[in-house]
Amino acid sequence: MSATAHNLSTKNKRQKKRIVYVDENAPKRPRTAYVHFVNARRKELTESGSHEALRQRSFLADIGKQWKVLPDDQKKFYIDKSAKEHAEYEKAMEEYKKTEAYNQFKVKKEGLMKQRMLELKKRKSDVKSDDDEEEDKNEAVVAGDIPIFSKEFLAYNKNQESKCKKLRKMVSALQEEKDLLKADIAKLSERMKLIYGHQSGAAQWSTKIKQRWTKLLVDALAYVSVDGEYPTSQNIDTYMKKLKQLVTENPSSKDLIAVRMALSEVNFT
Repeated sequence: MSATAHNLSTKNKRQKKRIVYVDENAPKRPRTAYVHFVNARRKELTESGSHEALRQRSFLADIGKQWKVLPDDQKKFYIDKSAKEHAEYEKAMEEYKKTEAYNQFKVKKEGLMKQRMLELKKRKSDVKSDDDEEEDKNEAVVAGDIPIFSKEFLAYNKNQESKCKKLRKMVSALQEEKDLLKADIAKLSERMKLIYGHQSGAAQWSTKIKQRWTKLLVDALAYVSVDGEYPTSQNIDTYMKKLKQLVTENPSSKDLIAVRMALSEVNFT
């Protein structure tokens, strides 16, 4: 990486901060329960004349410890206070979003964001150009300034051969990984075929079982009507539902006696 690119990269790392676009006309954001507690403690210390405690570096750390051990019933006061502020803020924001000031802020914010995106793209482009230019210079130096068969040339050639070996090893390793992935994919494909085959076989078996039972029931109950309906292969499901309803609602029905007699002669094995 060139010196310019390095400097820009270092500078970017130092300046990489979250940019917050502040709308000065917007309602004031609600405070958390903890902030309310801190403000209350600060006020107590101020009124009691304990100004020295406020100036101590450990003030906020001590307040944090006090907040952690504060009983829930006392915390509730600050939590409710924060919740009330939050509700008021949400309501105020809904009204504010209907104003022209909010629309102007949105337009301004979008413009600033677009401008920043363009600046970042330009900065990245400049860094890339510097890197390419530096590499071109290095290649030019190698090609034009090293005498052939000199020590420098042989050292350069050896270095290039070493790079080629590393690249070949990398390609070989990638090829092995590719072959392993192919083998794994092939195994998965075979397993999927087996799974789908089992599912298909199970579905076919289920269909055959259903067809067999349908035939048995239709043949056995061919002369037994339920609610004026005789069983067929087309209406067997409806017929059985009616039969179930009859068993539930009128278990002493004469039709059920005929059903029992008919089914007693069926061989279900």
